Amino acid sequence: MEVLLAIGGTIAGEIAKNLVAPIWRPIYYLIYYKHNIENLKEELQKLDGKRTEVGLLVNNAKSNLLVVVDSVIRWQEKADGIDRRSKEFLQNEMNMNKCLNRYSLSRKAKKMTENMLALLEEARNFGEIAYPDPCQKIELWFSDERIKNFKSRESILNDILMALKNDDLCVIGICGMSGIGKTTMVKQLMKNMETKKLFDEFAMVAVSDTPDVRKIQDEIASCLGLELKNDESEVVRASKLRQRLTNCDKRILLILDDVWKEDGLGEIGVPLGCRSNGCKIVLTSRNEFVCSSLGSQRNFLMKVLNNEEALVLFKETAGDSIGHDLLDTVKEIVNECEGLPIAIVTLSKALKNKNKHVWNDVLLQLNNSKLEDISGMKTKVFSAIELSYNCLEDEEAQSCFLLCSLFPEDFNILVEDLLEFGMGLRLFKRVEYGHEGRDRIYKLIDMLKGSNLLLEGDDEWNESVKMHDLVRDVAISLASRNKQWHTLQNQARINEWQGKDWYKNCTAISLLCEDIKKLKDHLKCPNLELLQLWNDCQNDCQLQSLPINVLEGMKGLKVLSIASRIPSLPQSIDVLKNLQTLCLCNDRLNEMHTIGDLVKLEILEVRSYCLEELPAEIGSLKNLRLLNLRRVVNLRYIPPGVLLRLSKLEELYLPQI
Repeated sequence: MEVLLAIGGTIAGEIAKNLVAPIWRPIYYLIYYKHNIENLKEELQKLDGKRTEVGLLVNNAKSNLLVVVDSVIRWQEKADGIDRRSKEFLQNEMNMNKCLNRYSLSRKAKKMTENMLALLEEARNFGEIAYPDPCQKIELWFSDERIKNFKSRESILNDILMALKNDDLCVIGICGMSGIGKTTMVKQLMKNMETKKLFDEFAMVAVSDTPDVRKIQDEIASCLGLELKNDESEVVRASKLRQRLTNCDKRILLILDDVWKEDGLGEIGVPLGCRSNGCKIVLTSRNEFVCSSLGSQRNFLMKVLNNEEALVLFKETAGDSIGHDLLDTVKEIVNECEGLPIAIVTLSKALKNKNKHVWNDVLLQLNNSKLEDISGMKTKVFSAIELSYNCLEDEEAQSCFLLCSLFPEDFNILVEDLLEFGMGLRLFKRVEYGHEGRDRIYKLIDMLKGSNLLLEGDDEWNESVKMHDLVRDVAISLASRNKQWHTLQNQARINEWQGKDWYKNCTAISLLCEDIKKLKDHLKCPNLELLQLWNDCQNDCQLQSLPINVLEGMKGLKVLSIASRIPSLPQSIDVLKNLQTLCLCNDRLNEMHTIGDLVKLEILEVRSYCLEELPAEIGSLKNLRLLNLRRVVNLRYIPPGVLLRLSKLEELYLPQI
């Protein structure tokens, strides 16, 4: 019975509740009409404040090129809608017959207030309202970039694109000398990849010769939308970055521009040597060895522009400032740049809208290898090449580089000459024998080629190297600054010497034989260790002999190279008691009996068409270790026993008969 009464009471209560609720609700809205209207106004004021706050955050995010979260955008749309409807409602509420509509108005006000409270609660739970947009960053990289589509660049760009499509290649390198256009190439590559949608995400960062690990980490992470905290250690940040690059199901292209060293990228978090499903890495460097040591599976070497492309680039950069009277000058200036884009652009910008006199003066400075005196060239071209030189981190390689500056423009420098000069100057550490020196010089040349400071020579036997003219100009300046080396190959420089004593401290000099006659007296250079005399191939005037006392003021000479048409050795050669290396390149040389006075001579090379008999005096050279007669074309007779008297001779090269 009690159970039945309890059940009956419950049912009766529910029935009463259901009957009372419909009756009470209208009464509630009528009684609380004013309260509901005031609540609506109060919450509307709060919502307006929150809308303004969120709007400022969204505008700031957009100004910083961030992508606003979709839920925030939808919140703004809903908040704007309810704000507009609420204000219209309140405006209409003032004009209505309140007695007849009080129930309806109170009910609407209550519902709007509930919606506002829900929006305010949602706003309080906002996290980050925006995130970085990698694609937007890519567009910024190219917004004002003027990239020339030269044919010589198209082929290498296509090859790089094919390599990136190859699933077996994860790391590739783009190499070339300073200012050749490597950075421009990867920017063009990046734009191409973004257009073709071959990758989902892109990141490009400049590493430089002094990499800032945390800055590089932040830049890569920003491009990939990865959050790295400032209070995290570099190791933790590197681990996060490595995982993001290797464990992501998206295709990622990471470009590391201007890499100088073989180490350090692992500390950043770059997954070199780690195969991943979608991450490809492109390295650019001035040094091909750096790319290879970092795991590059294929390297692409960028070369200079051809003459036509160089001229087009110069004219397009200079614009309409080139008049018909400057066309010949323009061609000469472009020729001096030898297809190096950074030099072409720098000069064309510096000469834009300048008068003819400025153009002529710049050409004069280029002809005299005075890059530092030309506006813009020191800060861009000179300093870039100098940095490559400073980063060699090998004193012997630097010395070899400076040695090359002593040879004429566009000259095929024989590796054998560099060996003989280096041995005579004692440039090679812990090298005693000629074959050891030969191994060392080839190693140094490989380093310089790898750094793109030297180029391949034109000979088919790969026994020579060349220097880009602008690289040579920088080398001449560095040599004269660091070791008082001087290359004098025109009348202007010879005139600088007249009446001045500064050249007396020189340790190496290279000049034309013809110019010796223009000096008032013999060269007084007590510190001179290397002298190279050249015959001017473009001058029909032949020097029949050198001045008698030309060598009197350089008794400390260690290396002497004479490339001239004189028929005999200088008469004063007997004063060179410390001479280590003598190179004679002379198609007219037929007499060298005074050579026996060079008691310390260790290396002798002769190149001649006229020398038919080897002088017996060579047998007096007790310290001779290398005798190179390979290019004595018409050698017919060697006196008996002469070679046997050379007790220290290690290497002998005779002409092929």
